[in-house]
Amino acid sequence: MSQRFFSLSTRLLVLFLTTLLWPSRLHGGLEVLEEAKHRGSFGLRVTTGTDETSVATAVGSSFSRLRVRFYLRLDGLDLAEATSATVFSAENDGPANIAIQVTRIDGQLRLGWQVRLDNGSFAEVLPPSGPALTAAWHAIELRWQAGSGDGSLHLLFDGQSQMDLDALDNDATLIQSCRLGLIDGDQGTYSGHADFDDFTWRTEGTIGLLSLDPAELTEPASQWPERHSILYLIGLVSEIRTSP
Repeated sequence: MSQRFFSLSTRLLVLFLTTLLWPSRLHGGLEVLEEAKHRGSFGLRVTTGTDETSVATAVGSSFSRLRVRFYLRLDGLDLAEATSATVFSAENDGPANIAIQVTRIDGQLRLGWQVRLDNGSFAEVLPPSGPALTAAWHAIELRWQAGSGDGSLHLLFDGQSQMDLDALDNDATLIQSCRLGLIDGDQGTYSGHADFDDFTWRTEGTIGLLSLDPAELTEPASQWPERHSILYLIGLVSEIRTSP
């Protein structure tokens, strides 16, 4: 049976509800804001230049399997050329065993990811080989499993499978907590903010997208009158460009 963990989701829900009664700034650079949402009422905005730029969850046990999905928007992040920021990590009382980074390459933000092996080295997909991020919301889902020669890390970007890391020797490299935000790197190399929403994690199964494939949502919109766009009216996507 699939096992879910709600500690981070529950924490964020409580934070969202608190904004109805108190100011939205939580601590440091963490804010729960309506303008940071992907869906629903609120999203998490992480602003640089503060001492608190990530939120973490710990479940108290170590796991050999993990499924994670979250939505990310970086239209407010100014990242210097050839520098990186980690937006997700998974740990076990030490350095990150899984990390997802964004790097600016030739003026474009690209995604990269890595997983720690038992010998301390990393299997990774470097950002030049990863997908490009636009100013819109993007869904990022990873499926990680520890194993002795058969471990793996599979990543989906907007529902599309990316370069898989398979045949990994990482059976002793387990996961105890997840962290979301602008986690490390020299903050002098970037400024602005990043928005996160709809974070889900479990140990088994596929999580998938919240709605239709992004292409199915946006491609027909160019043929619709702007004032009659269903997507525009109900706010399923953050930005739709249509002809007048």
